Parts: sequence; structure tokens; C-alpha cells
Amino acid sequence: MVQSLSTNRTQDHHSLSNDHHSLSNDHDQILPISTLDDLNVLDERLLRDIDFKKSVTAKLSITGGNSVKKTVWRVCRKVFSPQLATQLNRDC
Repeated sequence: MVQSLSTNRTQDHHSLSNDHHSLSNDHDQILPISTLDDLNVLDERLLRDIDFKKSVTAKLSITGGNSVKKTVWRVCRKVFSPQLATQLNRDC
């Protein structure tokens, strides 16, 4: 996913169509993810729905930071709720 974000950052993600704009609103309602079940649902949708994947990638690619570590940290904060992040961190 980080590689997709990096690649997408170089593309013009401001030229999303109206269809993609509605997808943007959709993932705004999905993120941050709160449960493992929601994570699995998102994973499946990202695999099935290319337009949704592009929209989510474009949205997350505008997250910046002055290092890769800070950028990844900020993306993770947008994607995972604190509770799910803690759970995933414990399970590693």
C-alpha cells in the first residue's frame, strides 16, 4: 500500500471524476476502521473495486510528512482507529 501511495503521489489525483468524488465520500465514512471485521471488508473491497482502490489511494496519498516514518504514521492514523491499532500491534 505504501508503494501505491508513493506511485500515486506523482500522479494528478486532483482530476477525479464525479463518480470518484462519491467514492471519496464513501471511504470518508469507512475510515478509520474500528474492527477486524471492518478491516477484512475493506480489504475485500479494495481487491474487488478498482475505482474505490484508486479513490482511497488518492485520498491517502495527500497525507504528508517530512519522512517516510511520519507519512506512514499519519496514514495509519487515518486508516486505523486507536483501538484497532492497539489490537493489531498486540497481535504481532
